[in-house]
Amino acid sequence: MITNDQLQPVNRVHHIHSGPRDAVKFLHKLTMSMVIGDSSALRALALALGLLGLAGCPTIPLKQAENIGTAGSAYAEAVKAVGDFALSDALDYAVDELETRRPALKELAKRREALERQNRLLKRRIELVETASLQITLVREYFSALEALAKFDVATPAGAATASLIDSLNALEKSIATRSDAGGLVRPLTADEKNAAAQVVSLIARGIHAKGVEARLTSDAPIIARHLRMLSIQLEELGGWISDRQENRLTTFYADHVEAPFLKPADTALPADWKNKYKQYLRGVTLNEKIRLAAEAGKNMERVWVRYLSAEQSPEELLQSVQDMQQLVTAIAGLRAARQAAQQSTER
Repeated sequence: MITNDQLQPVNRVHHIHSGPRDAVKFLHKLTMSMVIGDSSALRALALALGLLGLAGCPTIPLKQAENIGTAGSAYAEAVKAVGDFALSDALDYAVDELETRRPALKELAKRREALERQNRLLKRRIELVETASLQITLVREYFSALEALAKFDVATPAGAATASLIDSLNALEKSIATRSDAGGLVRPLTADEKNAAAQVVSLIARGIHAKGVEARLTSDAPIIARHLRMLSIQLEELGGWISDRQENRLTTFYADHVEAPFLKPADTALPADWKNKYKQYLRGVTLNEKIRLAAEAGKNMERVWVRYLSAEQSPEELLQSVQDMQQLVTAIAGLRAARQAAQQSTER
């Protein structure tokens, strides 16, 4: 679990985004004020010197880059966990449903048609989740390369890596835009969504990020913003895959194992495991509510990216975002464990 101490604190420097040059001009004005006898100028001089030092401080962009690397890793873990479980759940649900329907399919042609239709559906879902997994892997590696670039800020392999990853993301985006089955989980952005992503360039804090990083951000920021938007859409869709089916399971479980025994005549003893079943249902409801909020992790990451560009990252905000993503991963793990326990109980 990430703690506040592990995140690198970042000073709020939006008031000096224009860089050291303005601080130098301010120093000149203060010096002239002191020459003409302004008594407050001496105190202001100390502040100006502090601002000048801050504007040239190399640790700020480094800490910002370390933080975006932390957030990127946590986000990738959350998206992958949701995607893996959603696919596994979709396969289990579809196969169970097909098995249940089979006795009603009396004709051979009907059974063959049902099986082939399910094959097409599941193969497409597997391809979509694999595309989403590739996308989040590229985004995570980009954040790691950006962090490495900030640490060195010279012509290092990190610079080439970011360029290569951007090329891969561009190619993936074009592939998604041209595929015939695009839609739902993996779809191209609308014109409005693309325009919104393009606007992030104006938020880049000039003179604050390391030189090499700022040069990369100028071209890369809208591309990463577009892919983060696409991943938010995917998280919402994947969360829906899970929560809708979980809702169906919970409804059936509650009716069969909680409500039905409890509503029997009062002199009828409850099953020995009734209390455990009831608590199992309540835990399932809680987990499902957390899964429903999966899309929020994506929106949080979009905000983290904007705050990073504008050099206004707050360690507290970043910590909350990372912890929210970790809670999503924990919820998925809890849901998986509950599903396995229920399956083992049924097999006994």
